[in-house]
Amino acid sequence: MMEKKKVAFDTNLDRITLMRASDKRTLYLFIILFVASLLVYLYLITYTDVTVYTGLPVMAVPFFIIGLIYYFVNKRYYSALFIVVLTIVAFFLLPKSVLFILFLLVGSEGVAQMVEIIQRQTFYSILRSVERVNVKDKMTILDKVIVFFFNVPVDLDTRNLVIDRNITRNKLPWKDMVYSMMLALLFCMFLWIYVFLNPAVSLGTEGVPIYTFTIILYLAMLVMPWTIFNTFNVRISTDYRDFRLYSGFLETSKRMFLPRSTCCSTI
Repeated sequence: MMEKKKVAFDTNLDRITLMRASDKRTLYLFIILFVASLLVYLYLITYTDVTVYTGLPVMAVPFFIIGLIYYFVNKRYYSALFIVVLTIVAFFLLPKSVLFILFLLVGSEGVAQMVEIIQRQTFYSILRSVERVNVKDKMTILDKVIVFFFNVPVDLDTRNLVIDRNITRNKLPWKDMVYSMMLALLFCMFLWIYVFLNPAVSLGTEGVPIYTFTIILYLAMLVMPWTIFNTFNVRISTDYRDFRLYSGFLETSKRMFLPRSTCCSTI
């Protein structure tokens, strides 16, 4: 009787962590602020005259506070002063643009901080899981989720995981930007067709363009972290054609959102 050979893993990925103490504090703060904002938002749209749209700025508070902290921790006092002056001027000249200015200049910094934290938290964890997934006796729930989202084929030797190192840039990462927009469009298509064009969902439309900017903040936080797998060209090397993890992620996103959106549009 042949004895089943066990695979032993000795990899530096187990000992690598990119999360700093400040990242963990920021992550915990964001979660607390998000839960608090969600409760306030639900209360406003349930027990007051605030509509689904007009209450959306409440959900941007976590990004706004994280952005403010970033400005002061990094001593960007002149930038903060400029935003304050610009906001005051806009309040008297174009009152409706105040929220847009705060979202764009402060909230976007909060989004950037959260994207970086998500990348630090998940990058090596995902690499570690992918590297072992097809040579394990039994996959964990996390392994199954990662295999699903990155569309990892079961017949690949995932131990041949490769990334590009020493990446330098002297120009804008146009390729990463295009891929980010592709993902964002998939999410937007799903939201627009399934939610906003659904006659069964009654939403007030007052002030839609500015208030729905909150959705863009969350959309950016959901989409942008995964471009790191494209930036570093993370792939499973094979004798024929390398399997790129980001390509698998894009294919899974298409399967999840495009068919469902098409179905909803025909109903």
